[in-house]
Amino acid sequence: MKILFVGFKNRSSFLFTAPIIEYILLNSGGYKMQSFDILANFKYLSELINGKEFMDLYCQSTSHNINIYALSPFYLAYKEIHYVFSKNDLRSFFYALKNALNKSIMFFLFFIKFSIRVRKLQLKYKIFTPRQLFHNVYYNNVLIHGTNDTAAKCLISDLKDIIPSTSRVIWLPHAPHHGSINQKMPSVLVKYQAKVEIWLPSENENISDSTSNIKVFNSGYPPFSSTSLNKIRRTIDKIESNSTVLLLRQYKNQSDPTNYFLSKKEILTILRLIKDYQKLYESKKLYICPHPSINIKELETIIKSVDIQNIYIGSRYFLNYVGRNSLIIGSYSTVLLHAALLGLRTICLNDSIINYLRTNEPILYSLYVSYPLILVEPYLKDIVTALSKFRDTHFDDFLNDPRFLSSSLYRTAVFSAEASMRCASNLFEKPCY
Repeated sequence: MKILFVGFKNRSSFLFTAPIIEYILLNSGGYKMQSFDILANFKYLSELINGKEFMDLYCQSTSHNINIYALSPFYLAYKEIHYVFSKNDLRSFFYALKNALNKSIMFFLFFIKFSIRVRKLQLKYKIFTPRQLFHNVYYNNVLIHGTNDTAAKCLISDLKDIIPSTSRVIWLPHAPHHGSINQKMPSVLVKYQAKVEIWLPSENENISDSTSNIKVFNSGYPPFSSTSLNKIRRTIDKIESNSTVLLLRQYKNQSDPTNYFLSKKEILTILRLIKDYQKLYESKKLYICPHPSINIKELETIIKSVDIQNIYIGSRYFLNYVGRNSLIIGSYSTVLLHAALLGLRTICLNDSIINYLRTNEPILYSLYVSYPLILVEPYLKDIVTALSKFRDTHFDDFLNDPRFLSSSLYRTAVFSAEASMRCASNLFEKPCY
């Protein structure tokens, strides 16, 4: 069995995949994997090899059957320019040329960082175009997660003609739920010659316009599997930290809750709240974990305008900054749900996205307003009141708390308890279409 993971914008889809591959590597159920290969651009790979999730997998792979392949930056630049040029819009074409040049410079910088890092870790990699890679290797399963990035869309479109018909394409989720319970079929999947499956992480989700030649599999969310959660809890339990971590969503000038953007005004309100919180709890160490799409330089300017002191912007997954007594504050986010299920005190801020969910997605809304999350208005007094609702022994006792056992998040956790095993079994099962 050879598996290829195609990565794009951020590590979220890899976080989904890692527990499945770990389950296979540990040979649970007798599964045998010849190789797990990763194909991504240098930016993605740079972030990946700096993450604990990747290194844990690599260290467990005693036969070195995890391989890294970097997408040729020339291929990506060409695809982006070609895509815009095909629209026959001269202005857009010159904009794409400028964008491609900027990306080439950025890729070069990431390439340098990546090369230094892989040398230190004694990793090996090769640079390929997708056609070259598939010419050399046959993959039983190709794991893909789509994004709105132009180059990624072009790559996904190319793969439909490159991946052989005997392989299986699996369209991955990147979170414990999508933006809606009723999903639409990604149009590019209909054109694939390979067998196609869409994995839906929630038990309640469905594809409203599914076709007979595309299989739908309700997978659960592997990072919420019992094995994964217990492993992380054992690590957190050894760390005596009372840090506070603020999770910030991406934002625009005006809120856009249908696409899960807050407004800049809401970001300012949240940062002012954190400033007041900081004054009240001076001993707490404060971290901001921004959404991967946030412009960090712009965020630093906003933080400076609010005059928050001694706050750190974390570039890694939030788990790098927490201990058993930490507090997590945020909005609509996989990380918020993950924190709550790990036993960390978790507070959800009521904002335009949560209000949108209340009206339009009540099932998803219920995940963010049920214990062990506590929903509050973005005021200091509400934060203080919420903190009083957590027991002193919350980390150890929340699993048996009646409030948790009757919550929507508990039902999600139950469905995902064996998600890694369920997904591994599906990968090794012969597709039936």
